Formats: sequence, C-alpha cells, structure tokens
Amino acid sequence: METKIPEPPKSMLLFYCMMCTVPSVYGVIFSVICGLFTFAEFFRCLMSLQVLAYLAVYALAACLMIFALLRKYRSYDGTEASCDSLNGIYKGVVGAFIVLLLVHAFLSPVIFATAASANGVVSFSIRAFINVSMGSTFLVGLLFYVLWLESLEDWLGFLPFRDKHLKMPLLSRFLLINVFSAFGLIGLTISPIFMPAHENMKAFDLFEKYMLPAALIGTFFNAVGFFAMVKNLTKRLRDATVFAQKLATGDYTSRHLDLTSREEAGVLVGNLNMFLDTTRGLLNGVKGAVAVTKEAGQDLGNRMEDTSSSVQQIVGNLQDVKGLMERQSAGVANVSSAMDAITQNIDSLNRSIEAQSAGVEQSSAAVRQMLANIQSVTGILEKNSAAIEKLSSASDDGNTKVQEAVSISERILSESSGLMDASNVIQNIAEQTNLLAMNAAIEAAHAGEAGKGFAVVSDEIRKLAEQSNTQGKKISSSLQNLDEIIKKVAASTKALQSQFAVIFDLAKTVRTQEEIVMGAMNEQNSGSSQIIEAMKSIDDSTVSVKQGAGEMKTEGKTVMAEIQKLEQTSGSVFEFVEQMLAGTDSIVESIKAGKESSTRNGESIKSLEQMAMKFKVEG
Repeated sequence: METKIPEPPKSMLLFYCMMCTVPSVYGVIFSVICGLFTFAEFFRCLMSLQVLAYLAVYALAACLMIFALLRKYRSYDGTEASCDSLNGIYKGVVGAFIVLLLVHAFLSPVIFATAASANGVVSFSIRAFINVSMGSTFLVGLLFYVLWLESLEDWLGFLPFRDKHLKMPLLSRFLLINVFSAFGLIGLTISPIFMPAHENMKAFDLFEKYMLPAALIGTFFNAVGFFAMVKNLTKRLRDATVFAQKLATGDYTSRHLDLTSREEAGVLVGNLNMFLDTTRGLLNGVKGAVAVTKEAGQDLGNRMEDTSSSVQQIVGNLQDVKGLMERQSAGVANVSSAMDAITQNIDSLNRSIEAQSAGVEQSSAAVRQMLANIQSVTGILEKNSAAIEKLSSASDDGNTKVQEAVSISERILSESSGLMDASNVIQNIAEQTNLLAMNAAIEAAHAGEAGKGFAVVSDEIRKLAEQSNTQGKKISSSLQNLDEIIKKVAASTKALQSQFAVIFDLAKTVRTQEEIVMGAMNEQNSGSSQIIEAMKSIDDSTVSVKQGAGEMKTEGKTVMAEIQKLEQTSGSVFEFVEQMLAGTDSIVESIKAGKESSTRNGESIKSLEQMAMKFKVEG
C-alpha cells in the first residue's frame, strides 16, 4: 500500500543541530566566564588534532543517526507490520540520541583535557569541565531536545499511533526531564567550586558571583524547556477538547486531529480520530438504514393496507358463499321434502297399480265367466233370467271397477306430470349447484393458499351436482316412459268403460227383449272375445306400469340417497365456511395488530431519523 510521506520540517533539523552544538557552545562560554580557560586557550585546544578528530567523528555520528532515522521512516508502506516496526524504532531512536548527548557530554571534556594539557593550560580542571559539560547538556541540550522531539513527533503524524505503541508515557517524560534538569542545574551550579581559579575565593563570593548566576540561568533554561513541553501539551489537549466538544454537539464534519505527540495525548488523538471515523461510518450507516427502514416501513404499511382490503374482500366473499350455502341448504331441504313426497306418491302409485291389476284380473275373470254364460245361454234359456241378473250384477261391478281404473289412470297421469316437474326442479337445482361450485372454485382460486381446502369441497359439490343432473335426466326419461304407458292405460280403461257401458245397456235390453237373446248373445260372444283381448292388453300394460313404478321407486331411493349426501356435503361446506370465517377473524386481528406495529415502527423510525439528523457527518 503506497503512502505519501511528507518532507521533514526544517525546524526539526534546526533543533537537531542546536541540540548537538548549543550545549557545547554554552559550556565553553560558561567555562570562559568562570575562568576555567580563556577563549585563546580554548581555540588553541580546539585546533588540536585529537579535538578536531573527535568533533569530526561526533558530527559524522550525529549526521548518520539523523539521516538513518529519516531514511527508516521514509520506508513506511502503510501496512500494519510497518507501522508497528517504526513505532517500535521510535523509542530506540529517542534513547539513542540521549545516549549520544551523554557520551558527548562525558567524552568531550576528556578529549579537551588532553589538548589542554598539551597546550599548557594550567587553569583547566577536567572535573570542573565535566560538570559544566554535563550541566549544559542536561539543561540547554535538554531544551533543544524537547523542541526537536516535539518537531519530530509533529512530522511523524503520518504514522498511526495506538495504545500498544506507547513506549514513553507522559509521566516518564516529565520525570526524565525533571531529573535531567535537576542534575544539569546541580552540575552547572557546583562546577565553579572545582575550578582552580577559585581556590582562594570565599564561599559567599563564589556563590554570589558564579554559583547563583549559574543556578538562575540554569533555572531559566529549565523553565523554558518545561514551559515548551507544557505549552505543546496544553495545545494538544485544547485541540482535543475543541474536537471533543464538536463531537459532543453532534458535529462530525471535523477533519482528523493532527497527531503531534507519541505519548498519552497522541493515543487520545488517535482514539478520537478512530472514534470520529467509526461514529461517522456508524451514523452514515444509521442514516442509510433509517432511510431503507423508513421506505420498508412505508411499503409494509401499504402492503398491510392492501392485505386488509384483500382480507375484507375475502370475508365479504365468504359471507356471500355462506349466504349461497344457506340458500342451497334450504333448496336441498326443499328437494329432500319434494323427493319424500315423490317417493310417497310413487308408493301410492304402486299400490294403485296393484289394485288396478287386481281389478283387471277380476274383470278378466268376470268377462270369461260372462262368455261362458253367454255360450251356455243358448243351451239353457230356462236359466236366462238368473244369468241376466248375474250379468247385470257383474256388469255393474265391472263398470265400477272400470271407473275406478279410469280414475286411477287419470290420477297416475296427474301425479306423473308432478313427477316430471319435480325432476325438472332436481335438474335445475343440480345446474345451480354446479354453477355455485364453479363460482366457489373461482373464489377459492382467488384466495390462493387459503382457498385450497374450499376448492376441494367445491369440486366435490360440482361432481355431486353432475351426478344429480344425470339421475334427474334418467328420472325424466323414466317418467316420460311412464307417462306414455299411463296414457295407454287411460285409453284402454276408457275403451273398457265404453265396453262395460255397452254390456250394461245390453243387460237392460235382455230384460225386455228376451226373444232376441240368442242373437244378442251371439253378438255378445263376439264382443266378449274382443273384451278378453283388451283385458289382456290392459293386464300387460298394468304389468309394464308396475315395473316402471318399481323402477321409479328404486331411482327415487337413489335420488333420495344422493340428495342426502348433497345435504351432508352442504352441511360440511357450511361448517368449512364457518371455520374459514372464524379464521378470517383471527387474520383480521393479526393484520390490525400488524398495522399497529407498523405504525409504532414508523414512529420509532421517525424518532430515530430525527435523532440521527442531529449529527452532522458531511461538511
């Protein structure tokens, strides 16, 4: 990952040079003022080969260290490993420069002492010069070291700094500076005591003339260094406070704080920057989520409204289906009652046909008897009167039976027309039931998953309606056949009635015209043969009608059973509709609760949106 490294500030290099040189210059000036040597003696020693060689080595070491440091930090590639490595090097670099200054503060007096001895500087004291060198390094060098360190840390702002990178806490810095300052102040203050030029000076004069000014100057440098460090720390804390105040008021449009230190304040700045990035991302995510959730909530509300309307429509449709099922149940009950009446009428028709059959049997027997009597009349005229009485009586009974047969035939014909109307009613009910089943299937399809069970019921009702329609058609066909047979029976009975009328008239004529009995008997013999043939036809027709009535009775029972099934199915469908209506009540309640939850959710989203809008995340 490519990371742009800024150029080091010139102030950092300037403070570094002053840190390496100014303590030595200050120590030389302080030594000249205190009489350790003169400027001429200093320059003679400075021009010595060993001093020049040492200064060259010291300058080379200082340059190599600073250039190595800059080169190392310029190798930062933005990775976490590189960040950890360079933050680890920071502590070593800080300690290495302190060691360089301390080594220089101790070696430079030793090297200078050899040069002073070689140049005959008798006033020089290595012990005093070591105190001066150490004191100036601890005071003056420490001042520029603090300024250089502040400038270095300001330049290292591109390098992330976290808790794990904290190597020199603020307390350690203060303690280190205070300890070094104290040692430097003590070293400079007591250094005049060890100078040979002050061996005969009174202690108070020495203190007043050299030690006190040295202490005051050292205190000044100490105060300046401490002030510089505190000032920078105060500035960082003030920037962090302003930054935190903006965050506290919901303003997240600020840019990152500059990382200008590598202690707790730097950790605080790094954490504040991370907090800014994290919270800014969180708020952007919250705002985006609020927008999405708001849209989803509105969509949910609209869908809940649509669902509520659909459920209300379903409830209305189920109410309509319930009404239709109630009317269908009433129709089925009416059909069941009609079929009961039809069955009873068929039973009555069957009994009437049996009675007609018995009457026909009796009529046939009477006619045969009459024929035998007519045939015997020709041989037994003396029994003519008794035979005529029997004939009259038989004719009267036959006429009565024939009238009953005619009445029964007309009644059967009338009842068969009622059966035809009932069959038509059944077919109409079956067609209406089929239409109702088709409508129910359509409504079930509209209901989707919730209407699958009702679709099965509607399909069964449709099948039952088709079966009822088929049976009704069969009944209509049988009734039509029965109607034709009954018409034939009626025609036959009417013909029989006419014949019996003739017989009755003939019987009356026989009473008054016995002389022509033989001729009349001959004619009656011929008519009796015709009557027997007619009675045979009537008997055959009666058998056919009886069979048709039996079939009608059987079919009627079948239709009755199917109607009972239809009635049971209608009851089951009605119960299903009732259960579905009860279920829709729960659905309506759930939708109502969902709408209330959606409303509360919308209010919560609105409240969250208002809270999120209090935070500014874009400039």
